[in-house]
Amino acid sequence: MFETFIKILDKYGYKISKKEQNDILTSFPGMEGGDGSIRINIARIYDQKYSIILDKMYEKVDVADMEGLDEPMDVNGYLGLTKFYRSQVKEEPITAQDFIKAIHKNFKLHEIMSTISYIDKDHNGYVTASELDDILKLFYPELQNRILLPHIKKFSSI
Repeated sequence: MFETFIKILDKYGYKISKKEQNDILTSFPGMEGGDGSIRINIARIYDQKYSIILDKMYEKVDVADMEGLDEPMDVNGYLGLTKFYRSQVKEEPITAQDFIKAIHKNFKLHEIMSTISYIDKDHNGYVTASELDDILKLFYPELQNRILLPHIKKFSSI
């Protein structure tokens, strides 16, 4: 239970703010207890072993070279529009350096993670590349007419 977790932290002299508590609840959502208590799901912490194994596998795969017409795509993305709106918007390429600068300049990771949690109903931590493209463009207007998918795919699951 979340309340117990907060008490344990307090016992060891670590106090966390309400914002930090909210961030934890957003990052590790759990089901509500039968007694009305709030729970957190820390199972993802234990999945680190598998994340390390996957990282080693991904190092051997060049995802950028796998792009093609047969690649699966979420036609609706986060905005719920059809794939045709993507072809109607003229997008310019962006370098990885400019992409990182735009995100670093106006850091909105908390808002992005909250949006991902909202659309990730089964809490498996996955959103499609199209959804993430839409979310980034929603929070970073300066990226709206830029091609982000090649940069997003470098960090995506196969």
